[in-house]
Order: sequence, then C-alpha cells, then structure tokens
Amino acid sequence: MILLKSVKTAPRQGIILENPTTEDVNKYLPMASSNKLAAFDYEATGLELEDKIVGVSVVDDEYPAGVYFSFKNLDDKTDGVKKIILRRVAMRPTIAHGAQYEQWMTYSALGRYANIQYDTMCLLNSIEGDYAGVPGNKGLKNLQVDLLGWEDKGDVELDEWLTLNGYVNNRGKVLKGEMHNAPDSVLGKYCNMDAQATWDLYQNIFSP
Repeated sequence: MILLKSVKTAPRQGIILENPTTEDVNKYLPMASSNKLAAFDYEATGLELEDKIVGVSVVDDEYPAGVYFSFKNLDDKTDGVKKIILRRVAMRPTIAHGAQYEQWMTYSALGRYANIQYDTMCLLNSIEGDYAGVPGNKGLKNLQVDLLGWEDKGDVELDEWLTLNGYVNNRGKVLKGEMHNAPDSVLGKYCNMDAQATWDLYQNIFSP
C-alpha cells in the first residue's frame, strides 16, 4: 500500500554568507521570526560530539532557498556572531532530518537543545514497508530524487570537488567525512539543498 505520493520540486539557488555579521543575523534571522517554523541543517568537521560546526543553513517561508551561515572565517573576535546564529536557530521551532545529530551538535555548542518540532526521518521511519513506491534507503539524498522529484541528488557537485581534490579512499570512493574542507561555494550550496529538501518534505509530504 502506497501511503505517500511523490511531488515535483527542484533545488533552489540559496544565499551563502562566507563572513556573516550581526547585520546579516538581524536581516536573515531576526528576533521577530523566532516563532516561525524553519528547517535547518548543520555542516561540521565530523559526526562526534567533539567535532565543530562549520556552518548552518536555515530555510523558511521567507527564504525558501535557504541562507547558509559559514563559521569557517569567524575568529575568536567574531565567535559571538556564531553563538548568536546558533542561539537564534535553536530557539525557533524547527524541522530536521535525523534530528538526533542536530541535537547533539547544538548541545555541544550551546549547552542546550534545539526546539526541533518535527524530524522528517522519524516521520518516514514511522511508515512500515515501502513508501510512495520507493523501497529501502530513506537517506535525504535518495529522498531528494525519489520523493521530491529532483533530477540529481544534492551531493553531485560536492562529490566532484572531493574527488578532484583527492579526498577519496584507495578504491576511489569519496570521503564524505572530509566535506568540511570544501569551499563555502560548494559546501554552502550542499547544505542549503539539504535544508531545502527537509523543508519541502515536511511542507509537501507531511504537513497537514
């Protein structure tokens, strides 16, 4: 029995802020939007608690293509900007895909959890068997194609960059754990597309 219907969407060109300022924060994450639902996605140096967040993308109804805030160029003097961004994301009601990771990283950075209201991975996992005629892997990249109708997965450009820059194992498989080394123009685009897909899954598939 097919419970979910696929939709036809496409990735959108988001905003990438390589050196976010307090002015950027107030423009794209104003306090007035603190009660508005948003989707978000982190990029980090790894998957462990001791790893560091290197950027975050936020998608909402005002910025449906996403805004990526890079932390790579923030030094000790501008670390306060990073904390402001993370706090404003954490206080908003949000959607994540695989929220456990976002919660771990949020707690590691802020000592508090994010206000995640919906986890699209959990929503999918609550449906037994095949969904929307698509069996098996419920990873976000597969869902971009299988449920959201994208022509390609959102990691194609990132994988090409990793391959060209030698981040592959001895079998030629890309080392996704090294993606934080990619420039913001590549990593930010990738992160925005993940946040877009999370937002679109909820809005187009799960939202009442």
